[in-house]
Amino acid sequence: MQQINLYHDQFKPKRQVPWFALLVLTLVLESALMAGVYWYQQRQLSRLRQQQQRASQLQEQNSQALDVLQQKVAAQRPDLSLQQQLKLLQQQLRARQPLRQALQQAMARESSLPDVLEGLASRPFDRLWLTTITVEDGGAHLRLAGVAADAERVPVFVAALNDMVVFRQYHFNQLQVKMRDDGLYSFVLATRLDKGGQ
Repeated sequence: MQQINLYHDQFKPKRQVPWFALLVLTLVLESALMAGVYWYQQRQLSRLRQQQQRASQLQEQNSQALDVLQQKVAAQRPDLSLQQQLKLLQQQLRARQPLRQALQQAMARESSLPDVLEGLASRPFDRLWLTTITVEDGGAHLRLAGVAADAERVPVFVAALNDMVVFRQYHFNQLQVKMRDDGLYSFVLATRLDKGGQ
């Protein structure tokens, strides 16, 4: 069986390419793509601007907080002149410590003087009289001067003082007895505070 082509090439339908439609479609796609890129960039830019704004606000808050802290530190920091005055006062205080200790020791010794005087007055001695009581060095040294009818009464007086509780912290280190022209005996008894008994 033989086939016969009844159509000639000139009668076959020819395919036409719609160049204008392709061009329009290409332009539309490019425009859409450009619009999408623009929208994405604008969105990213807006997000970056918000982040920058938040960072600026945070930096401003931190700057304000730093200013407040600096003001507080400046208010709490002592003045240099006050620091110098404080150092000077501390030096003066250290220099006066020995004097303070000496005064405290002297006051402690003086506080025992009323007891000493009360002890001397509490026990009268027969035919023996005290004429002078001298207190030296804040009570560390006592000097008792008096008159006795006879010389034997002076050692009895010293022994009686030794028996008194008040005089147990004193050490009798000097005794002078001298006969006067009128037949009486004058005496001087020196005592010092025993540091071991303090």
